[in-house]
Amino acid sequence: MQRVNWILSLALLGLVIPSATVKAETGTETTIPALFSLAQDNGDQPAEPAAPAEPMADEPMSSGDEWDIAGYVNMRPADPQPLGTFDLKVFFDYSTASDGSDDDFFTRFAWEWGFLENHELVLKLPINYGDGEEGNADISVGWHWRLWKEDGWIPAFAIYNEVRLPTGNDSSGVDWEIRPIITKSIIENSLRLHVNPFFKWLGGDNIETNAWKHAGDNTDEDRPFGWNERGSTNWGGNSWFWNRDRKTDREFQAGSTFGLDYKLTDAATVNFNYILDSGVLNGYGMQHSMEAGIDYNIMANQWLTWSTRWTLDGDSQGDNWGMVLGYVIRFDGPKMGWRTAEVPYPWFE
Repeated sequence: MQRVNWILSLALLGLVIPSATVKAETGTETTIPALFSLAQDNGDQPAEPAAPAEPMADEPMSSGDEWDIAGYVNMRPADPQPLGTFDLKVFFDYSTASDGSDDDFFTRFAWEWGFLENHELVLKLPINYGDGEEGNADISVGWHWRLWKEDGWIPAFAIYNEVRLPTGNDSSGVDWEIRPIITKSIIENSLRLHVNPFFKWLGGDNIETNAWKHAGDNTDEDRPFGWNERGSTNWGGNSWFWNRDRKTDREFQAGSTFGLDYKLTDAATVNFNYILDSGVLNGYGMQHSMEAGIDYNIMANQWLTWSTRWTLDGDSQGDNWGMVLGYVIRFDGPKMGWRTAEVPYPWFE
């Protein structure tokens, strides 16, 4: 038993450590899986008294009618991360601004862990290069909970909560988003429909509300004489306070994503999404945009992703066009479970 504990301690020191074989008291050999080794679809069983291991998801990121969306898009399926797996995602994001200001370059990191059956934890870290804006490198923590699986004509249903924490540059406040998720198969194991209504409350003040940045016809270069950077005049008349007010942060935001994803082959899936949202600034109407993406399984437990998005509006809010390239790798991870008839105690391995 001491030798088992020693091997498990070594496994925690690295991301990829092979399984170790030890002798149990009975003299038989028992395989102890590493907590963060590369995920394998080998069906190995954990050592007693842990609960029996469940089979890994079949590629691409799927099990039966369930599969994940690996790329960076504004849509989530109701299906959570497979139990006992851990995904590391890296995305390289480029976008052009609708207001004619500078382009944005992001590296976005995400960690997703299937720690409990029907439950997933998410950690996100976006880094914007060059701007040094407020809230840059803020960490977000998410929790995905599938309440029930798809059953006949009843779609799968989940709830996703995400909180942004003020850990980045000159950040303030806490933002919270809740997203009910509906997923329904249209063609079994091939085509699914997703509906993601979302509601977001902004408790911080990280969105730049300088009117010059968001109004393409009033940039720093052609600002009228006598108007200061606060958006009011230095002399009487022609006050611009009305325009400044209409560009304040929208504290409560809402919208919905409607999407389809389709398995082209066993290794490739595509998705198409329409996004309707209220936008981040007051004084504008509803915002409309589209997304398309592809996930490709390049080898066991590794994926390359590509996605693009574009606006359907003519105003100066949000991105005009963007593209994201991504890489995803999956590892075995620790997992836990509740009491059952087969395992009469909560367990963790």
